[in-house]
Amino acid sequence: MALPSNYDASRVSVDPSQLNSCVDSLNMACDTINTALGNIMTSLSGLRLAWTGDSQQLADDFNSRWEFAMGEMFGTQQDPSMGILNTLTGGVAYAVSNYANTEAAIANMWSQFEQQLLGTGGSPQDFTDTASGTPAPNYHTTSVNETGV
Repeated sequence: MALPSNYDASRVSVDPSQLNSCVDSLNMACDTINTALGNIMTSLSGLRLAWTGDSQQLADDFNSRWEFAMGEMFGTQQDPSMGILNTLTGGVAYAVSNYANTEAAIANMWSQFEQQLLGTGGSPQDFTDTASGTPAPNYHTTSVNETGV
């Protein structure tokens, strides 16, 4: 993805409720994966009895490495939180919380600002912003959407 030439034209938009739905989907997927892996590990454990000699040692080595790799990736049925996918899901859940808390704090800030304005006995329409005097040399007004052209 190319970097934008004008960062003022870029925006980040996050919908905490939609992100929360993703967390729910990720949790369900992790549970399904952990159940399937548990079934696979049970089947592999049953096969150990069928191997003998060098084949048994190779099968045991493979099963140990498989179990370790799957445990790192997905956790275990006893403790799924150990897996990286569950850790990432937790990170997304924290992001949901942070975005929702930030949104609530900003809404509260504007509500308090409105109450302060109304508490002065006036209304927002009573306030005007005027410039007075002559601008200094090289005076420049920057707009929010300025492109530098």
